[in-house]
Amino acid sequence: MKFNFKGRYFIISLYALGVLVAYTLFSSLLDNMPVFLGYLGNFMGILTPVIYGFVLAFILNPMVKFFERVSAKALDKKKPHPRINRGLAIAVAFLVLLIVVVGVVALLVPQLVTSLSDLAANIPGYYDTAEKWVLKLLDDFHISEDQMHMVQEYWDQIINDLVNWLKGFIPVLGNAAFGVAMGIKDLFFGIFISIYMLLSKDLFARQTKKILYAVSKKTIADRIIELTRQTNKVFTGFLSGKILDSMIIGAICFLFMALFGLPYAPLISVIITVFNMIPMFGPFIGAIPSILLILLVDPWQALIFTVFIILLQQADGNFIGPKILGESTGLSGFWVIVAILVGGGLWGVVGMIIGVPALAVIYALVRTGVERLLKKKGMPTDTNDY
Repeated sequence: MKFNFKGRYFIISLYALGVLVAYTLFSSLLDNMPVFLGYLGNFMGILTPVIYGFVLAFILNPMVKFFERVSAKALDKKKPHPRINRGLAIAVAFLVLLIVVVGVVALLVPQLVTSLSDLAANIPGYYDTAEKWVLKLLDDFHISEDQMHMVQEYWDQIINDLVNWLKGFIPVLGNAAFGVAMGIKDLFFGIFISIYMLLSKDLFARQTKKILYAVSKKTIADRIIELTRQTNKVFTGFLSGKILDSMIIGAICFLFMALFGLPYAPLISVIITVFNMIPMFGPFIGAIPSILLILLVDPWQALIFTVFIILLQQADGNFIGPKILGESTGLSGFWVIVAILVGGGLWGVVGMIIGVPALAVIYALVRTGVERLLKKKGMPTDTNDY
């Protein structure tokens, strides 16, 4: 008797077996989630240089394209080999990056060290100032001597706990130093990987297309390729624009603080620049510790800085940011907040930064799919029609 492999009951049995195997694997994964996450963390640690290389190549790719076009026009008569032309463009892009990094380090690091040294030297004075504020506040509210003594004890306990925490933080700094050293090693290998990625990006793209068309239908492969192009466009436009916007805001902040003689100008400008990378909430997150730092020195200067930072963020949100970023995301304020909250909850600060362009891609994908389905039904695609 010949067995029918295409029979109805055989196919149902295969589906049932597949569901059972999938359920067993999923249950085993949930039961051993800590072990799985540990293996996943180790695997991601091994891939760290590759991740660094990919990110660096992604950041430098627009610059490499620009220098390729420039060198192609300049060397048009000589008709250089495309690989040589790209190699020259990559070399110039890395040279520009090196000059920018060295310039920023040379300008900021000495001033940052000075600001941090001044801050450390002035901590005892700040402690006395804060203590006087607390005692004056208690006196204004006519707090009794016993209650003031109790508050003083609590205050001393807080300071002792802070000192003990700082002492315990020393081993953490040692681990952080080791982590920085390992990070430099990974970054070193990441640079070489990024160079190879930039040199061979066309080959990688063709190989990926070849695999896609081999394992899927042409229409599906075309959609995946289009989605990839759209994702690259959104991420490149958003991240490059946000970096430029943050650098402009940081430079304006530094010039204003230096002009008005506000304290810790380099340190606070760096804080404002870094946190400005986080959409919407970043400027306020960076402004809070900055205002507190200036408040310890001079409340009047802290008020001046607060007014300035509010005006600066208004200018950035209404004029500078839109001019640079344009319509790179196409998301409303509500979806930007959702992207920041979800991204921050999953991946911290990095998630807050990449959450907005990631959701923009998902939003565009859903919108395209919905509009395609509506067209098939002969219905309007404009939201105002509903």
